Amino acid sequence: MQKKFLTIGFVAILSVTIVLLVGVRLFITGAVGFDDWVMRQVLGVAQTYLVPTIEFDDFDYNAPLTVTYHGVRLVSPDGIEVVNAGELIVTLGEVPKRGRPIVIEGVTVRDGVVRLIASPDDPETTFKGLAPFVKKSNLKAQESLAKEVRLSETLDLRTLSLVNAGILFDPGDGQPPMRLDALTMAMDIEPVSEGKSADGVWHQLDINIDRGDLFTLVVDGRMNLDILAAELDALNLRVDVGTDSVAALPPQLQQILNDHDAQGQLEINLKGAAEISRWRQCELAGAINLHGFNLGLGEYRMPIDSGVAPISVSNGAATLGPVRVEALEGIVHALVGVDLTSDLLPAELEWSFEGFNLRELLRTAAPQGEQPKFAGILGSFGSASVNLTDIPASIEGRGEAHIIKGRLVNIPGVRELNEALDVGAAIGGGETLSDKFDIVFGLTDQAIRVDSSVLETNALLARGKGRVYYNQGLDLTLNAGPMEKVQSLLGKFGKVLGNITDQFIEYHVTGTVNNPKVAVRPFGIGF
Repeated sequence: MQKKFLTIGFVAILSVTIVLLVGVRLFITGAVGFDDWVMRQVLGVAQTYLVPTIEFDDFDYNAPLTVTYHGVRLVSPDGIEVVNAGELIVTLGEVPKRGRPIVIEGVTVRDGVVRLIASPDDPETTFKGLAPFVKKSNLKAQESLAKEVRLSETLDLRTLSLVNAGILFDPGDGQPPMRLDALTMAMDIEPVSEGKSADGVWHQLDINIDRGDLFTLVVDGRMNLDILAAELDALNLRVDVGTDSVAALPPQLQQILNDHDAQGQLEINLKGAAEISRWRQCELAGAINLHGFNLGLGEYRMPIDSGVAPISVSNGAATLGPVRVEALEGIVHALVGVDLTSDLLPAELEWSFEGFNLRELLRTAAPQGEQPKFAGILGSFGSASVNLTDIPASIEGRGEAHIIKGRLVNIPGVRELNEALDVGAAIGGGETLSDKFDIVFGLTDQAIRVDSSVLETNALLARGKGRVYYNQGLDLTLNAGPMEKVQSLLGKFGKVLGNITDQFIEYHVTGTVNNPKVAVRPFGIGF
């Protein structure tokens, strides 16, 4: 019996010893309370440098290298929730051990949204709740911080990722917000030695955002946050512009595209180097491409079958072109150059286009058997110069435009001139596309200066000059008379009327482009 008790006692002592030894071992290795310790260490590093408070519902530690926080919120001191994520996944750079700092290698935001709310009324604040986002005092005073939160000990950040995440940018001035949803982005920011500048630390930049139904963005290069510089081996952006994708673009561009019911595909390709503080000396090359694009404006539209615009920035000069656009059954050629070395940013523009079918400008085709509201084949060429910092005060230029095979009787100004001559009823507006128009013009700081123009329709012949102001105001002087066909229909009176009108009677066109007013000035005498 005594032997039995001794045996039981020995087993009990052995069991307790084993438990104690295992317990000590687990404590040393961190298995007891270790999950909580790892979670708090990671959180402590983040909260040391971030101004927003980090809140979360719960967490998991998936040993040895992954900590996942669920229901994460970053809340600014003024109560703005700048980040809301289903999960925040932190990847560790080495197996954590008590007594040694945690090393953070990667961060992934899953099923979340980052809110960027601009503050236009406060120039000192870039984004509400995000300025400041980092505690700069702690960044600068590393030696005064505990070892377990020093960046040199804890941060070996190499990857940042978004999985099914969103970015919301609110300009704060009433314009529509920009929202990028369902984003998957992997950004490799491993420090590298490459880089034209020796200042600061360069990081590899590898971004791949794929919303195949709406847009894709691929960036391969390097960035330097110390001097705000980037070197791009390639930047490729494709946007299928439409109702769903417009919200993913900057607010100013959104407004333009929404106002004009834009549809089509936009591609931008770039490579080169740029530094924010020395942007005039950047070196970039690339192109903008349009495919199946369409812009609308009221009852009109601008269908662009295809377009390509090469981009080049080098040695203080920026060039857009040679631009080639196929639209309205015609072709546009253009070239734009800007001198970046001058604060005035002087620019030079040359253009030419031919074969533009004006009938295609109308959104709605004329009913079968009826003439279109207007028609014609348009061509133009010219050149202009302007200081981009002083538009329109610095505009200067000259050009010509010509329309053939036209129907121009319903164009504002021509219609009113027909009524002033009282000849429209005689021909019923014309049945063939035979109207012609030629104009030589100049560009000034206030208006398009009409140096000479000749308009010939089935009803009238008019020659004129004057100004069409950029605010749509009109100040034109015309000599006009009935065409020979109209004169014959009016008999002897028509012949006399034609001679007098063409030689002595002037017409003064005022008002606006949308509401022109025509008044007679007999023998060139003022009103």
